[in-house]
Amino acid sequence: MAANSITCGESAATETGDALPRAPLWHHLRQFVRWSQSLRFARRLVGLVDVTPEDFLFELDDHEVARLQTIARRVRGATYRPAIFVNGVLPRSGTNFIANALALHPAIAAFPRRLYEFPLLQTAPGARALRHEWLAHFPYNASLVRDHEFFACLASGWLADLQGEAPDRHLLFKSPHLRQLALFRATLPDDRLVVCLRDGRDVVASTLDSFKDHSRSTRRSFRQLVHEWRLATEAALDCAPDGPHAHPHTVIVRYEDMVADQESEIRRILPALGLDPAAFPFAQLERLPVFGSSAAGPDGEWRWRRAERDAGFKPVGRFANWPEHRKRAFLHLAGDTLRRAGYL
Repeated sequence: MAANSITCGESAATETGDALPRAPLWHHLRQFVRWSQSLRFARRLVGLVDVTPEDFLFELDDHEVARLQTIARRVRGATYRPAIFVNGVLPRSGTNFIANALALHPAIAAFPRRLYEFPLLQTAPGARALRHEWLAHFPYNASLVRDHEFFACLASGWLADLQGEAPDRHLLFKSPHLRQLALFRATLPDDRLVVCLRDGRDVVASTLDSFKDHSRSTRRSFRQLVHEWRLATEAALDCAPDGPHAHPHTVIVRYEDMVADQESEIRRILPALGLDPAAFPFAQLERLPVFGSSAAGPDGEWRWRRAERDAGFKPVGRFANWPEHRKRAFLHLAGDTLRRAGYL
């Protein structure tokens, strides 16, 4: 065989000097992302914390970010309108309230195809597992297809397809989580992110009330909730305009400010999203129904369906009736984050 020929199983990458992976078993193992999820679930069951700071923010070098942004823009096309993502630091952070208010704007097409929850960023670990499954069949492509490229392609293709149903409006999605937040600026480079902050004590109080009848396998403990609220809120503040990982298209909204003065908050938010406040129907804001409140209605049923707001709707300060030992426990676990977010 000629010295310069390429044998079966080799890759053109050898001609460029790229190192070829020599352990395809690694890719066979890593394609099973459910293994790591099972470990996370096991930690939850025994009451241990099940999230880490790296679930929210992790390092991406400038070259990787630029490559992912190029892929996203190419797949989405030159004429797409930036989408708006409303994400909360945890469920019960007010994403329904804020997203439904923004959806009143005539330039927004909210929840296309009835996708009322759109946990797009959270699927990134699954996309990484898909890459490893692909590499298990031919590991020599590892130097050619980087870690997050599958996610960039899949997410951008899905969004491009959804945009086709409302080509002249901005799509709006919501999700109550910020996991994999680091990927937003790289894979959704021109889209807008609205992050819903809420006092963690009210978030935890509302969550414990909302899901107290659920099985132990799906409920989370006080400590687990406080831990995730702290990590998610720290990540959100890091990505705020004045944070160390500032993203130019991120808008921070405090749920309490929306409750206190919806019109002022909407007037502040809309220009940051590239939307004209003059086109917004402010008169409809006060008529927005409550959706997903953890407060019980007159019949004792949980208000998971739309309901009219009444004088009893008081979502701020729900933790006030906690025993003192629980209040102290929250401050011990996340007091610094409460102060940084402006709640102390």
